[in-house]
Amino acid sequence: IARNYHEALSMVETAKKEKRKLMVGMNLRYRPDTMLMKTMIDSGEIGDPFYAKALWIRRQSSSEKWFSKREETGGGVILDLGIHLLDLSLWLLNYPKVKTVQTQNYFHKTKNLEDTSVSFLRCQDSKIINIESSWSLPVFTDSFQLSVYGSKGSITSSPLHIYKRVNEQFIDLRPSITETPSQLFKKSYLNELKSFLGAVKGFNPVLSTGEEAAERLKIIDSMYKSAKKNHEVRVN
Repeated sequence: IARNYHEALSMVETAKKEKRKLMVGMNLRYRPDTMLMKTMIDSGEIGDPFYAKALWIRRQSSSEKWFSKREETGGGVILDLGIHLLDLSLWLLNYPKVKTVQTQNYFHKTKNLEDTSVSFLRCQDSKIINIESSWSLPVFTDSFQLSVYGSKGSITSSPLHIYKRVNEQFIDLRPSITETPSQLFKKSYLNELKSFLGAVKGFNPVLSTGEEAAERLKIIDSMYKSAKKNHEVRVN
């Protein structure tokens, strides 16, 4: 949506002034597996969720020259991949308020943009979030995974499975048919477009709003501040 919180806030205020619907492309919310995770968590299948761990390793989204210029992009892998992991984690945990963040960034390819980032977030109600994103980690293949841990079990994507306590025993539940990562991502974009068209036509509310995206960027601004100062910072 923007390079930082203040730019995002300007877009939100303009949309309100012009009476426009502003939706931000947080497509990970629309993956079939993450939508099922949200349903299962909200229904209490894993008890009270308290810890989300999100990981995304892949090459950067664009090879265009502008994508490597901080003054144009606002940042590196945090704004490319990390913001999606942050949004998905907060969405699945039902939007706890983030109190503090601590971030470590690495610049293995350039001095200008972080290509690997690891963050630890403390939220209200003792919830915590761990986010790892990278363009440059030396791995065999791209990797995307999200896990949410609760008082009675856990749920993980890629592949989707639930590990929960039933009658004092833990069982591992998995769908009989699994979809490939490319199928899941393709469906996420299709579902996202359907949701946006539905919002435009008045059939459903906007599900990933400009206000939410602005709040994500407020947290990300604090991540960059933490990385620069090399210590934990409070999110104002």
